[in-house]
Parts: sequence; structure tokens; C-alpha cells
Amino acid sequence: MLSTKNLSYSYDRQNTLEFPDLEVEADSSVLILGNSGSGKTTFLHLMAGLIKTKHGEIKINDNLIHRFSESEMDRFRGQNIGLVFQKSRLIHALSVWDNLRISQYFNKVKEPEVIDRFLHDLGLYNKRKRKPTSLSQGEQQRLSIARALVNHPTIILADEPTASLDDTNTQKVIEILIDQASKYKATLLIATHDQRLKEHFEQKIELA
Repeated sequence: MLSTKNLSYSYDRQNTLEFPDLEVEADSSVLILGNSGSGKTTFLHLMAGLIKTKHGEIKINDNLIHRFSESEMDRFRGQNIGLVFQKSRLIHALSVWDNLRISQYFNKVKEPEVIDRFLHDLGLYNKRKRKPTSLSQGEQQRLSIARALVNHPTIILADEPTASLDDTNTQKVIEILIDQASKYKATLLIATHDQRLKEHFEQKIELA
């Protein structure tokens, strides 16, 4: 479960973003819509503990994460949160397969068969030995989604996961995100301006 209350963030004295209160149960999905500059990415980064707010409350699985130290947040994030960034942030020196394995390694997970399954599902298995630089932008995005899901997080936060994908791969990626959230009773939040995703979500929030 994830909830926020009275949450805001200031980049400077003149610009303060205020966010709606949320209460999202496990096995639930929410689409956060908004144009560029509306604060979608900031909202997700606050909930991931990547940036800190001085105002408001963020609770994940009964933990008030805005009170965590940096090291506590890093450990909690690794064990509980799957992040899909707008830019892939892959390790280009490693192969496609090893990018997923290192994520499992740092979280003390030993499930290589899960890596193979995700690569099959996302159409990347035949490129598992290649380096990310040899992949297209869309393939890199699909790999970053696999990396976010490979440890079965209880919270999945995705920032524009379909922005660089065609209709076929957009459908595939959304189905995988929703299916994994349901399978592991995870909370899924997707921030996007991609109107194609609306039909897949009952719960939607629009940021001004």
C-alpha cells in the first residue's frame, strides 16, 4: 500500500508543486496524467525517495519513508520498489542478461529463470548476450522495465514507460506491468502524457 498526504515540493521560492492525496492499495493500479511541467516525474521521485520533501507525508507498507535516512531509503528502495525511469540508465558495459542479473545480485535474489522469462516476454531473449548500446531506444526501455520487475517489488513506479514504444510494444509493456502488479499484489503507479494508456486504467489522476 502507498499513500501520500499534504505533499508538496519546492525547487525554489517561486515554484512550488502541490500534489493530490493518494491512497493506493496493494494489487491496485493508478495512472498519473499531465503535460510537461505538471510535476509527474517529481511526484514519482518523491514516492521513490529519490528526492525529499519538507512538507507532507509518504507512507509505503506502513513505513513513513520521508523520515528515512539516505542509507535506510536506499536499502528500502532496493527491497521494495521497482523503478522505470524516463531514460533507461542501463549499465552499458554489461550484457542485456547481466543488467538484470546484477539487479538480482544486489538484492540477494537468485532466480535466473525469472530473467529468461522476462526477456522472452519482452522480445529480448535473442539479444540477451548483446550490450545495451546495440539495442534500439524502445528495446532499451523494455530492458529497463524488465530490470524494475525482476525482483518482484511491492511498489512499481514507472515514468513514461511507453513514450518511445509503438502501439504493439506499448500494449505488451502495459500488459506485463499490470500482470506483474496483480501477480505479486504490488501497487502500480504510472506517470505519463501517453493518452493510449487511459483505456487500461480505472483509476486516473490528472495533474494541472
